[in-house]
Amino acid sequence: MENIFKRSGTKLNTKDPTYTGLSLFGTGDAFTFFEQYAILSSYAAQILLSALLGVTFVCTVLSGPIPALCTGLIVTTMIFELYGLLGLCGVKMSALPMVTILSGIGVSVEFVGHVANCFAVGPPKGQPRAGLDRIRHCVDSVALPVVDGAVSTLLGILMLAFSEFMFVRLYFFLPYLVMVLIGLFNGFFFFF
Repeated sequence: MENIFKRSGTKLNTKDPTYTGLSLFGTGDAFTFFEQYAILSSYAAQILLSALLGVTFVCTVLSGPIPALCTGLIVTTMIFELYGLLGLCGVKMSALPMVTILSGIGVSVEFVGHVANCFAVGPPKGQPRAGLDRIRHCVDSVALPVVDGAVSTLLGILMLAFSEFMFVRLYFFLPYLVMVLIGLFNGFFFFF
């Protein structure tokens, strides 16, 4: 409780003659919702960093260090792009958009991780394995499934676009739409 008061700049007046020394807690909408804003940035940084490290670790185990590093850097870039574009679209940062950004890490791996893994593994034995041959193999193998994944995600969130509530369209449909478009752009731009 004292931590929240310190972050908000609020001080308890202990010299007030009516101060009883009891541990009091203010209630109401302002106090209820203020706590999420007081701790959101530090928790968000910890959670996003943990998730990015987890993605990089798993990609290292599955693909090797170079594709994992590429995947981690591109996913980090995508998260910053998503954060910036949500701000430009008028989405105010709170716990809901932060959960969307966190889930954006998992969705971003759909667009980037599969392509990086396919490039690292390369074509089957007996086929040419030079750089351009690897790229052709990636395009032939994973380009269509990545686009199919994007289309299925868009179809899944399309119903949110027709919601009567602006809140649903602004805080659920728009972030996921932006996330899929960023994923497609970065997945194809960085790897194809």
